[in-house]
Amino acid sequence: MNPQSSFAISRRSALKSLLASGLGGLLPSRVFGRSKTNDGIKQVLDYLETLRRADGGYAWHGQMVSHLAPTLYAIGCFQALDRTPPRKSELIDFTWKHHPQSVWPLSERRFIFDYQHIQALSWLGEDVTTLREKIAELKEPRGYNKRYEKQGNPFFQAEIKHFKSRELVGLPRPSKVFINFLDARRRDNGSYNTTPASDGGDGNILNTWWGLEALHSLGRSNENKDSLIQWLQTCQLSNGGFSHQPYPQMAGLDDVSYTWAALRALQLLGVGPIDEQACI
Repeated sequence: MNPQSSFAISRRSALKSLLASGLGGLLPSRVFGRSKTNDGIKQVLDYLETLRRADGGYAWHGQMVSHLAPTLYAIGCFQALDRTPPRKSELIDFTWKHHPQSVWPLSERRFIFDYQHIQALSWLGEDVTTLREKIAELKEPRGYNKRYEKQGNPFFQAEIKHFKSRELVGLPRPSKVFINFLDARRRDNGSYNTTPASDGGDGNILNTWWGLEALHSLGRSNENKDSLIQWLQTCQLSNGGFSHQPYPQMAGLDDVSYTWAALRALQLLGVGPIDEQACI
């Protein structure tokens, strides 16, 4: 048997098990419930074990080198399932030492890695306030290389996670520059996208969740609430899943990540999808 094909199937099965066994508890409970069956938990834990590497961290399937991002998501699974990660002390040591900026000091700093670093350590029970000074030094979003992004617009998720990082280490709201960056990317309907609203075009459901999460940290999540709820609910397709925006002209397909973002956003706004049963 090809072990890669076996694990690829397990990955899909593990996703279903995550929703069934309790990671869905991070989503609205009335949609996914909070059942944590032993079989479901075992499937998830067995899958995570295939991603654990000898250095104490986790890697994506098929990759031998651990990285902060998959390590964060593995820790998040253990957190959601109320389980202690195996070899926790090694995992803590790996996480402290493997911020990508520490591993590759000449690489450009991205705020999303600061967030992943802080959130992972926080879930592991570490004192992240020691990173407060480092986060306080960051004053403005970083532009993106114009070789890849013609206008140099920053990668929205990567920069907007700075709001969450500040919240986790106990810092007050970010500078006006960051808040202006957030506000400039909000459409009239309440959705967000990577480009400024003045450039035209609708929001994207993933960017909308990240933007709403940042807005919530400012105590402003009720702004444009009714319009945003309608926008989010209209992203739901007839099969129950969600697409990236209402009535998209291109790539109007459902996706589990779009559905996740929609449910998180709707939950924060105090409502659910129009067709909950189809979503389940």
